[in-house]
Amino acid sequence: MQRFIQPIIEKTRPFIGRLYAILDRLRTKIPGLPSNRVLLSTAGLLVVAGVLFAALQILVAPDQPVTTYTLPYTQTFDDVNLKRWFSQSVVLTIRWGPLMLTVGGEEAGQLHIPLKVPEDAPYHASVFITLKKDTRQAGLSFNAQYPDLIAKQHRVYIERLNPETLELVSGYMDETGAFVTQARVPLTVNTTEFRLDVYVYSNSYLVQINGQRMIENRPLFYQNGMIGFYALGSSVYDNYKLTAADNPNPGDMIYTSDFEKEPGGAGWVPISGAWQIASQQMVQSDSTFTDAAIGYESSTFENYTLRTTFNHLEGQGAGVLFNMPSPYALNGAHLVRYSDETDSVIWGYYDSKGIFTRQGFVDVPPAEKDAHTLQVFSGDASYDIFLDDEMIARDVPLESIQGAVGLVTSRSSAAFVHVEVFPLFGASSEPVAAAESTATPKPEATSTSVPQTEAPVATQTKVVESTPVKIDAVSGGDSPYYGVFDGKLSDAGWRIINGDWKFANGNFEQTKVDGFDFAAVYTKTAFENFSIQTGFSHVEGSGAGILFNMPNTDRLAGASMVRYSDRRDNAIVWGYFDANGVYKNQGYADVPNAGADRHTLRIVGAEKSYSIYLDDRLIVQAAPYESGYSAGYFGLVTSRAHVIYDEVAVDGVGAVFKGVYESMDGFTDQRIVSGKWTIENNKAVQTVTDVSDYVWNTGVQASEYTVSARITLPNTTDAGGGFIIHMSERGTKNNSYIVRLKDGGKGIWWGSINDEGQFKGQGSAPITGEEKTFILKLVVKLDTLSIYVNDVEVAKEIAISSQEGWIGLLAYGGEVIFEDVKLEVEK
Repeated sequence: MQRFIQPIIEKTRPFIGRLYAILDRLRTKIPGLPSNRVLLSTAGLLVVAGVLFAALQILVAPDQPVTTYTLPYTQTFDDVNLKRWFSQSVVLTIRWGPLMLTVGGEEAGQLHIPLKVPEDAPYHASVFITLKKDTRQAGLSFNAQYPDLIAKQHRVYIERLNPETLELVSGYMDETGAFVTQARVPLTVNTTEFRLDVYVYSNSYLVQINGQRMIENRPLFYQNGMIGFYALGSSVYDNYKLTAADNPNPGDMIYTSDFEKEPGGAGWVPISGAWQIASQQMVQSDSTFTDAAIGYESSTFENYTLRTTFNHLEGQGAGVLFNMPSPYALNGAHLVRYSDETDSVIWGYYDSKGIFTRQGFVDVPPAEKDAHTLQVFSGDASYDIFLDDEMIARDVPLESIQGAVGLVTSRSSAAFVHVEVFPLFGASSEPVAAAESTATPKPEATSTSVPQTEAPVATQTKVVESTPVKIDAVSGGDSPYYGVFDGKLSDAGWRIINGDWKFANGNFEQTKVDGFDFAAVYTKTAFENFSIQTGFSHVEGSGAGILFNMPNTDRLAGASMVRYSDRRDNAIVWGYFDANGVYKNQGYADVPNAGADRHTLRIVGAEKSYSIYLDDRLIVQAAPYESGYSAGYFGLVTSRAHVIYDEVAVDGVGAVFKGVYESMDGFTDQRIVSGKWTIENNKAVQTVTDVSDYVWNTGVQASEYTVSARITLPNTTDAGGGFIIHMSERGTKNNSYIVRLKDGGKGIWWGSINDEGQFKGQGSAPITGEEKTFILKLVVKLDTLSIYVNDVEVAKEIAISSQEGWIGLLAYGGEVIFEDVKLEVEK
C-alpha cells in the first residue's frame, strides 16, 4: 500500500507547495486567515461533500438523460424499465401491462417519465385510471419543472372524499410549497374506471373525465416541463398517450380511434381474422373468415353511442360488436352488421357458448364499396340502430347492458376509417328520428322465425314551412302560479295532449308507462323570464320532467323539454321539439339515481338561455334556446314512467334566493372556485399572492340585486378585488361579468369573460388617493349594471350581455380582504 501511495504523494508535492505559497500571499492581505492546515482540511471536507452530493444525484436520478417526447407517444407499460423514471414515495408494480402505484401514509407519491413535452407546443395527455378500495387520490402532474418536479408543477386528480363521494381537483404548487386549488368539481359517475384527459395550451388548460369536459380553461402558472403519475393510496394506470392538441375546443367524447396516428390502434386486440393498420385505417383483409373480430380492451362502456364509418373492400359483412363481456371473445356480445348472404343488415347476440341468436334484420341496398356509417345507441334495456343516419331498428332488447366494443367482418374484407363512442345523450348524439334520404330506397323489415324487434318502416318527413307563433307572455314574477290539484283538470287550466293524467289525493298523476312524452299543458298563462319548479316521485320507470316555451297548447312542436332519461334513472336530458314535432337532443348530465324518492326539478328561463336545477343543485347553466322560442306555455311530461307530481310553481327568476344576506355564514352553499380563501369572523380573505383571478362563489343566483363589500388591498401595485356576477357556471369564471379594483387601487374596470376564459373590457375609471380600503357596491337590474366606489357613482346602467347568474367575490392576487359583505336579492 505504501509503495502505491508514495508515488502519488511525490507527484502532488509540487502542487501542494504552490498552494501553500498562494495561501501565504492571501494571508498578507486578509488578516486573521486560519492556518494552511485548517484551510486544507476544510477544503478536503468540501470536496468530499461535493463528491457525495454528485454520487447521490446519480443514484436517485434516472439512468438515462432527460430528452423530449416524440409525438405521438404511447405507453402501455408492457415493456418499460421504471428504474429509468423519477420516483418519489411510491411502490411500483407492473403485472401483464398496467402500472400500479401503491402509496402509503399521508404523503402522495409521484412517478415522472424522463421526457419533457415539446417546448411551447399545445398537447393532450390521456390515461386510463382504475381506483382501488384504498385509493384516496389518483391523477396526473403536468408541466412539472425539472429538476424541481414536485415543488413546481400543475396537478389534476380524482379525490375520494368518502366511499360515496368523488371530486375532480386541479391546481398548482405555489412558491411556499402549498397546493393551490384552481377547480374542484363533484363527480356523479358510479364507476371506478376513468379516462382522464388534460389539454394544455399556451396559457391555459382544460380537463375531461370519461370524455366530458369538467374543468374549463384554468390559467397556467408553469410552462412546458414533464408529466407524471400522481397517487395517494393504490391506483392503476394504463394506456398513457401524449399527442398534439390540435383542437382548441375538444367536445365531449368517451373514445375516438387513433388509426390515423403513428403508431395507431392502441388498445385493439384481434380475436380472429387478419387485422392491421393500413393507410390510416383498421383493415381486416381475410375475406374467407366468418365473423373475423377485433375488440377494444382499454375500456368498457355503458349507456353510450357507438359509431363507425367503413367501406367494404371485398364482399359485404362489416359491422360492430358491443356490450362484449370480454374484448377477447365473441361470447355474450351483441352484433350488428351487414349480412354476408343477402342485401340486409342483421342484429342479435352470442350466448355464453358463442352461439348466435338473431333478433332481427332489415333489407337495405347493396353495400358495394361505398362508405357507410353504422351507429348503435345502447341504453339500459334496449338499443337502437342507425345506418347512414337512417333508423332501421328501435328498442331491440339487450341481453348485456355494458361491456367492451369491437369491429367485425364476415366472409368479407373491410376498412374502418374511425370508431367513436359518445355519452348516450351527449350533444354529439344523433336525434332518434331522421328524415329519409330520397337517394336511398326505403328499408323494409322482414320477419324471422326467432323473437325479434322489427324495424319500423321509415316514411318521408314533410318539411313544414311556418312562421313563429306570436306569444303574449308575462314575466313569472308578475304573474306567479302555484298548482292546486283538485276538481276538474280543465277548470284548473290544464289540457291533456296525451297520456292518462288525473288529479288524485291533491297530486297530479300520470299512470301510463307504455309510451313516450305523455304531456299535459297549463293553458291560462304564457310565461317569459320565469322560474318553473316541480316536485315529483317516480312510481314506475323514470322519465318525469317539464315542458316550457311551448308556442301551442295542443302539441309538442316548438317546445323545449327537460326530463329524466327513460333509459336510465341517473341521467337528465334536455332539448326541444322541432316544427315537425321531432325531438332534438341538446345534452345530458349524470345525476344520482332517481329511484322512488321525491325530487325537485327547476327551470330558470332568461332571455336567450335557461338553467336546470335538480334537487337545488345546478345541472347546467345557460343552455341556449334552439327551438326558436324564448317564451310560451309550460307543461309536465313523462316517458315510459308512472309519475306523481305534488308541486308545480312558477315565479320570477330570482325568487328562490330572494332575501338579504349580511353574514358570511348566511351563504350556506358557498364554494371556493379558485385560490386559497379563509372565511371566519364574518370576513373573507384570499391569500395567494400570485397575480391571477381567484373566485369565491356565494351559492346565490339572482337577476336583480345589490351587492356591496369593504375591500382592502395589499400594498402592491398590481393587486385588485371586486365582484364576479352573472356566472353561468358555479365552478368557472367563464361566461361571466367582472367588476374589480385594479393597479393596487388606482382604478376600477369592468367587462365580460367569454366561454374560453378571455376578458373583454367594457369600461374603466380612475380612483384618486392612496387608500387601500374601498367600499364597492353594484346595483344589478337584469342586463344593466351601476357601479359605486365609496358611495360615488362611477358607471350608470351599463348594458351587460346576460340577465342572471351566480354571484361571487373576486380577488386579483393577495392578500385581499373582504368585510361587511351584503347581498340584497330582489329576484
